[in-house]
Amino acid sequence: MKITLMDDVAPENRMWARVSRYGNGNGDTVTAIEAHIHSTQDVQGGDWDRGKFGHGQTTKID
Repeated sequence: MKITLMDDVAPENRMWARVSRYGNGNGDTVTAIEAHIHSTQDVQGGDWDRGKFGHGQTTKID
């Protein structure tokens, strides 16, 4: 998974994201997320759960 954060959205505009999924030729699916945000202050940590592949929590680093 590849995640890219870009703080390039003007305050009067809505934040948005582009999610892409594609095969890598080995039978695996690769996901790429490109999130366009107002500022890094808009980012919060959160929980994640990938079933048998694990679970945890992300933490925002200032």
